Amino acid sequence: MRNETSRRGADARLQAIGETLRSSWQTPTDTMITDDIPMLLTRLSQVQARKKR
Repeated sequence: MRNETSRRGADARLQAIGETLRSSWQTPTDTMITDDIPMLLTRLSQVQARKKR
């Protein structure tokens, strides 16, 4: 019973945080940025590390 109550409380807090973030942070709608992020991350992961001097 206690675990169920704790889980419900955590779910409610998570939902409240999500609502707060959605109301205070506008999701970028520029497709040039949002569509290119996965490609950028893929390309960056392919770059070999450079030794520091």
